[in-house]
Amino acid sequence: MTKKLKHLRAQLAPVKGLVYILAGHLLFSLLYIIVFVWRFGSKMVIAPLHLLLILQMILTTTLLMGIPLLFKRFRRAKAAKFLVALIPACGSITLLFLYIADYVSNSFWGGNITYTLTWDYLFRFDALVKQLPVNVLWVYVPLTLIIICIVVSYLFLARRLFQNLEELFLPGRICSLFKDRVRGAKSAVAMALLLLGFPAFSYLAAHRQSLAVDVSQEPILGFFITTPTFLIDNHKRLLIKLADRSVREQYPRQQNFDRKNVIFIIADSLRADHLQLYGYERPTTPFLSRLAKSGSLRKVEMGLAMCAETVCSVMSALSSKNLKHICSQNFTIYDLLHDQGYENYFILSGSHDWYGMREYYGKEMKFYFDGRDSRRYTLNDDHLLFEGLEQVPDFAGTPAFFYFHLMSPHYSGVKFDESSHYLPKDQKLDVAAFLGGDYNAALARNNYDDKVMQTDAVLQQLFEALQSKGYLQNSIVVILGDHGDGLGEHGCFGHVHHLYQAQMRIPILIYDEAKVRYANLKLATQIDIAPTLIDRLGLPIPACWEGMSLLKPDVRECSYHYASPRLERYAVLYKTDKALYKYIHLKDDEEEQLYELMSDPEEKKNLLLTADPALIETLRERCRENFEDKQN
Repeated sequence: MTKKLKHLRAQLAPVKGLVYILAGHLLFSLLYIIVFVWRFGSKMVIAPLHLLLILQMILTTTLLMGIPLLFKRFRRAKAAKFLVALIPACGSITLLFLYIADYVSNSFWGGNITYTLTWDYLFRFDALVKQLPVNVLWVYVPLTLIIICIVVSYLFLARRLFQNLEELFLPGRICSLFKDRVRGAKSAVAMALLLLGFPAFSYLAAHRQSLAVDVSQEPILGFFITTPTFLIDNHKRLLIKLADRSVREQYPRQQNFDRKNVIFIIADSLRADHLQLYGYERPTTPFLSRLAKSGSLRKVEMGLAMCAETVCSVMSALSSKNLKHICSQNFTIYDLLHDQGYENYFILSGSHDWYGMREYYGKEMKFYFDGRDSRRYTLNDDHLLFEGLEQVPDFAGTPAFFYFHLMSPHYSGVKFDESSHYLPKDQKLDVAAFLGGDYNAALARNNYDDKVMQTDAVLQQLFEALQSKGYLQNSIVVILGDHGDGLGEHGCFGHVHHLYQAQMRIPILIYDEAKVRYANLKLATQIDIAPTLIDRLGLPIPACWEGMSLLKPDVRECSYHYASPRLERYAVLYKTDKALYKYIHLKDDEEEQLYELMSDPEEKKNLLLTADPALIETLRERCRENFEDKQN
C-alpha cells in the first residue's frame, strides 16, 4: 500500500498545486455546509448533495481553465496565465457571496436567497444600499477586502496554476487527461458523465416531490427554486387540489347577497401588543383608535398567525387552510368573489415573486401591482401602494376585492423620513449583534414603534384614497398582521424561527359600519378571516375551508401553528373553559414548552414540569396527529 501511495504521489506531483487548491475548496465547502445544516436544522443529506454539486462546479471550472490551453496561440499570450487564474477567482467569489447571502437570509427569514430577489435588486443597487438596515462600512469594507484577497491570491498562484493545467491537459504529459488516445477517450467519457450530473440535479429539483428531502434547502439549488415545497404537487396535495376544484365548480354562482366591496389589508410583521388599540402605553395607532371609538372598527382580543413566516401565513389567510393543506390551486376568497362577479385588485409592497407567492395568487385578477412594478419607489416602500391605486379606476358599480400588503412594520420596510418619534432611534441595524441574539432591545422597540405609527398613517391614507375612489362606501375591511416580530423577548429578534407570542400574536381588526354583531371577538386565527367575510356578505362558506366565521359564537378547541414550512417547529393552542394553553414543540432541538396565556401572556413560566401529565400527553398527541406528516 505504501508503494502504491508513493507511486500515486509521484504521478500527481506535477499537478499537486492544483490538487491542493481543489482540496481546499472542497474542505471549505464541507465545513460551511456542516455549520449550515447544524445552524438551520436542515436534513443532513443536504451535505453530500452540496459537495456533489461543488464537485460539478470544480470540474466545470477546471475545464474552463484547461481547454483554452489546448490552443498554442493562447498559451503563448503574456496575459494567459492571469486570465486563467481569474476564472477560479470569480467562481470562488461568487460561491462565497452565495454562502454569505444564504447564511444571512436564513438567519433573518428562514430561507435561501433566490435568483428572483437577486434579480429584483440587480438593477436597483442604489435602492438596495438605501434600504438595507445595516451600517454600510460594516458590510462593504470587509467584502471588498475579501474580494481583493481572493483575486490577489489567485494571481499570485497564476504561474503555478498555469503550469499544472498544462500538465493536466496537454497531450504527452505524464498526468495529462489526454496523454494518449485511450486515456483521452476515457477522460472525455468521464467528464461528460460528470457534467451531465448538474442538469440531472436540476431536473430532480424541479420535480422534488419525488425526493425524500426538500432540496430547496441546499444553497446552490435553492438559489434557482422559488416555488415553496408545499406548493409542489405530491399525491396528497393533488387530492386537496382536486377537492378544492370540485368545491369551486359546485359552488353556486350569481347568488343574491350583499355585494359589498371586500378590502383585505395585511401589514407585514405587525404584532398586536404594540398597538395603542390593544392597550399599548405608547400612542402608536391614533387613526385606528379613532375608528374603534366610532364603533365601526371591531378587534379580536386574541388573534393568532398560523405561521411565523409571510409566505405560509398569507396563503393560510387567503385560503382558510392550515399549512399542510395549502396547495397550488386552493379555492381562495378572491377566487370565490371572482366567480360572483367581483373584480380583484392586488396592490402589494415588496416582491411577491419571492418564494412563489405570485404563483400562488394565480391570474384571475383585474389588476396586479407589487414592488417590482413601481417606477417611483423601492420594493418595500409603502408609498408605492398609492402609485398602484392611482391606476385603479373609480368605483362604477362592480364590486371589488382588494388585497393590500404593507411592509412598513417589517425591518426591511422603508422607514419614512418623518417617521422618527421615539429616541434614541435605530437608523441602522447592527447585523452582528442581531445574528448573535444580543441586539439592543430598547433601540429595536423604538424603531418598531416608529414603524407601527407609520403603518397607522399609511392605513389612514389608504382609507382616504379608497373613499375618494368610491370603494370604501358599502365595504367591509379587515386589517391584520401576517405574523409578529421579536424585539428581544426570550432573547429572540425577528420572526420565522420562533413561536412565542411576540411572533404569533397579531391584530385582527374588522371595519364594518353596519350594526352587525360579531359573536366571537375573543379568539381567532387567520384562517377565520375568509369565512367571516363571506358569511358577512350572506354567502355560504365553502366546505373545503377550515376556518370559522366570527359572526358565530363558536370557538375552536385547538389550533395548529408553524414557525416556518422549512422548520420542524410547531405550536398547539388548546382552549379550555378556564385556560388557554400553548404547547411548543421544537422537534429539531427536541425541546418542549408549555404556557398558560391568560395568566402568563408574556410566557415567562414554562409549565412542562408542573402541569397535569394528562394535559401534556393530550397536547403531545394533538401535535403528533397534526404535524408528523406536514410536508405530505
